[in-house]
Amino acid sequence: MDPTITAAIIGGTSTLVATVLGAVVGRTKFVERIFQRSKYQRLIGTKWESIWHEDNVDGSTVEFKEVFEFTWQRTDKVGGTITSGHYPDMKWTIEGDYNERFLRLFWQPSDDSPNKYFLDYGCYFLERNGNGTFTGYAIGFSSETNRVEAHAHAVRKVT
Repeated sequence: MDPTITAAIIGGTSTLVATVLGAVVGRTKFVERIFQRSKYQRLIGTKWESIWHEDNVDGSTVEFKEVFEFTWQRTDKVGGTITSGHYPDMKWTIEGDYNERFLRLFWQPSDDSPNKYFLDYGCYFLERNGNGTFTGYAIGFSSETNRVEAHAHAVRKVT
């Protein structure tokens, strides 16, 4: 076979293979994950305490606390669980996104919650403050009152 034709076939095949591999690597963002430094704060493995207040029928105010535990993070997507000492038989899963300023999370009953039958769904919209805490609102369906409620939350890192 003519060496020019052999070189052309090898060159064409190499170009085709490089194009396909480049497209595959580009679509999986594998190289980006290896070489690019993440611009997002790592929330995975951290716990945060959220505090909010609710009014009683008698006009007094009650303070509630819950703990967010972030168990996974992929770039700007985060997820984990919520537990509360006020509701020891309930556990929620959270999933959302974080862009260094805003943390948006959806909550729902967890599959491994001790209470398998409660209904409590909603979302948080929190803004990061200069001191590393978050403030914002939780809006959702309450399993206790059977209605949609909104409460101001203050969230601080505990570990």
